[in-house]
Amino acid sequence: MKHIIFIVLLTLLGVTGKTQNLVGYSSGEIRDYMQKNYDDMGLEKVTNKMFKYLKYTDSYGDQTLLFFLNGDSVCRSMRLICAMNIRNEKIKEFNDTFRKTGATRWIDTRNGRDYIIELKDDKWSCTFSIEPAK
Repeated sequence: MKHIIFIVLLTLLGVTGKTQNLVGYSSGEIRDYMQKNYDDMGLEKVTNKMFKYLKYTDSYGDQTLLFFLNGDSVCRSMRLICAMNIRNEKIKEFNDTFRKTGATRWIDTRNGRDYIIELKDDKWSCTFSIEPAK
């Protein structure tokens, strides 16, 4: 029985993927998606007078996911900030999900539009940014 559950989970992860480009989604759609697919990440209440965004953090503090919203509460860009200990795992997810175009760069094409994904390493963390191609 454990094997069947494991295979079903792997299949679901392959279909939905853990890494998802949600640029263009409304804040309500993002909340629904996160609740269904990232139950290990909690929505944090944030107040910022300059930027409107949703912030999700996992219970271990290894990942923070930011959705930057426009005035209509639609996601205009995303940023995933990860601890360095899960960097390689995230790169593999991005390699499996998106088209790699460089050592630290990917492209996601959806509905005829390209989205640029870039990795930037810092001393203690790494950041994956997703935004529409200019």
